Formats: sequence, structure tokens, C-alpha cells
Amino acid sequence: MGMRDIAVTAAACVALAGAGFFSGNVISGRRSQRLSSIPPRAITKGTITRPAGHPILVIFSDYECPGCRLFDSVLQVARGRYRDTLFVGFHHYVLETAHHNARQAANAAECAREQGRFDVFDSLLFRQKNLGKVTWSHLASEASVADVAKFEACLSDLRFDAVITRDIALGNKIGLRGTPSFIIGDTMYTEVPSVPRLDSLIAREIAAAPHRKLIIRR
Repeated sequence: MGMRDIAVTAAACVALAGAGFFSGNVISGRRSQRLSSIPPRAITKGTITRPAGHPILVIFSDYECPGCRLFDSVLQVARGRYRDTLFVGFHHYVLETAHHNARQAANAAECAREQGRFDVFDSLLFRQKNLGKVTWSHLASEASVADVAKFEACLSDLRFDAVITRDIALGNKIGLRGTPSFIIGDTMYTEVPSVPRLDSLIAREIAAAPHRKLIIRR
């Protein structure tokens, strides 16, 4: 199956414990939400911005969500196509009641980020068929994390667990109902887009709002 054959109807994982403000429309099986309907306190000054003319894609994902795995495959194509212009902000939205290894995987990814290897580690996680059988230190070595002992200490200390908690809280606050969800422009989508659809959303954002800034906070 080629990348263009990935079905956009792939099921999104349902959020089992999210309180929020979702009031979007369902169009052709896709769920979208205009960010203008999100309470102002949910989007404030923060850490993810973009230079003028550069689109930003904010993702909420779970490492054991099948739809998220498909979305990552689509994302890699977009990253290759917009390598120097696409800014990706990644947030963890862990569905813990259904995905028992996802939070530990998220912690491991953040420990890899500490050593500048998040993107590689993130992609490796999505390629695993069963995270319950993964040895995190082996995956860190495969991702070329420089100091595996430091990585293991970080994971043992749950150094970034509070970051994951804040990501989940943010997702709840802006009305997430499942994963994968992503924001581009001023719209949030809960779907697995095809390669052409994601490409068109990015291109439309570049053309429509070259000076717009999206700011979202953990």
C-alpha cells in the first residue's frame, strides 16, 4: 500500500477521560473545530510560535494509537516536502485507560528530546508493533541518544512526567476528543489525513495567512 492509499477513514482513538469544550462540525466523516470557539484562557502566550510565512502544525498524539501511527507516516512525507518551512509542535495526549504503555513511551521520548533526539526516537516508537516488549535503552541506542545512562536515569526519575500531565490537561482544555488531533491555521482536526489532504492544508495556510502566528502553551 502506497502513502496515497492510506485511508482517511482510519479510526481515531477515542479519548476516554476528557472534559472540554468541543463544538465543531463533522464534515465528510472528519471532525474539525474553529479555534475561535475555544475559551481564550486555553490559548495564551507560550512556547510554540513561527516566523512569518512558515506554517506550524501542532499535534496531539498517543504512541499506542493506531491512527497516530498512520498519521506519523503521513507527517514524514510532509516534513520531507516542507523540510525548511514546516514547524511541528508535538504534545502528548495519552489515553491511559486503554493504552498502558503510552505514558512511559511519552516519558522516554521526552528523555530523548533532552539529548536532541526526539524526532528520531518519536519515529522509532511509532514503528513498534508492541510497546510492551520494548526495551527503552535499546531504543535509545538505536536513536543514537548519546548518553544512554543519562537517558535511563531521566526515565527512572520520571523527569518529564509533569510535562505529559500538562499536555493532557491542555488537550482537555481545548476540547480534544481523541487522537490523532492536529491544529493548522486556526482549525483543529481529529482525523488521519491523506498525504494530499495534509499537503493541501499546509499549502492553504501558507497562501492564506503568511503573517499569522499560532501560539499555544503547555
